[in-house]
Amino acid sequence: MRQALIKSSIIVVITLLILLFYANYSQHSNVIHSIEEEIQIPATANSSQINVSEDEGGNQYQGISINKFKPSLWLREQFDLILVKAKDSKLEQIKHLAALHRKMKLSQGDYKSIMSLFNRYHEYKLNILSDKKSITPNNVLPDIEDNYQIIERLKHYQTRYFSNEEISAFFADEMHYHKQALSRMAITSDDTLSKSQALDVLEAAIRTQDIAQQEAFLPSIKVARMLQALNDDSVYLPEMTLEAEERFLTFKGKHQHWQNRVKDFIKKVETIKSKQNDLNEVQHNINQLKAKQFKPEEMQRLDVFLRHPTLITSS
Repeated sequence: MRQALIKSSIIVVITLLILLFYANYSQHSNVIHSIEEEIQIPATANSSQINVSEDEGGNQYQGISINKFKPSLWLREQFDLILVKAKDSKLEQIKHLAALHRKMKLSQGDYKSIMSLFNRYHEYKLNILSDKKSITPNNVLPDIEDNYQIIERLKHYQTRYFSNEEISAFFADEMHYHKQALSRMAITSDDTLSKSQALDVLEAAIRTQDIAQQEAFLPSIKVARMLQALNDDSVYLPEMTLEAEERFLTFKGKHQHWQNRVKDFIKKVETIKSKQNDLNEVQHNINQLKAKQFKPEEMQRLDVFLRHPTLITSS
């Protein structure tokens, strides 16, 4: 009798759980269905019509024709915005996709196409993020080999998730920039080139690129040459106004004076270490020397130079 009661209780609990599950599922489905109903598009529009609309920033863009859905770089940017706004909420993603569908004035049938492409793009980004973490763990900056691996993974997932048309629309410019970045890294990593030669090759390569790329990277080359010129008088200065050159030479003089002070301090520290054996006394004398030769506000800068000897180069 007792076993029969236990079995009956278990059956009742299971039945309640099943009913609760279907109630929640039905409620969730109704919400999604109500959202999807909002994206219905009138079928009277001319299929060749081009619509000019505004995005959320007030910028005009040429909409896609009714009944004609095509992937584009603009669409990828909208997907990225949705992922930021909706985060991991599937319901929020559906809401934003419905709004995007209306904005693009697509046919109702294209809603499934845009949803499919969005889901594949989301999975693509999740896989890339996971692979990047495994290639360069603990926030370590990737070297050139790491970047080669990352680009190969990008190619792998692109062909896995997207058609050739979608890859061309979403990633053509990105892959072009990746290749250029690898080319620049290869130049700067070439041990057969001096720093000055590497900058010459790098500048020549950048000047073959489009104007936007030149404007983005040539200022960095100018700064790199100025940093070299701080410690090497044979390095020519990039073109600058007379006033700017005077300011640079003044700064260079101060920089070289600082380097000489640090070098003098290092020599005296070595002398202290060579003449005394007691470690406590050695450290005491070094601290006194440091306080004598440098102001309190210079201590942090001094510590940086002492930790990074490559900063103390010959002038």
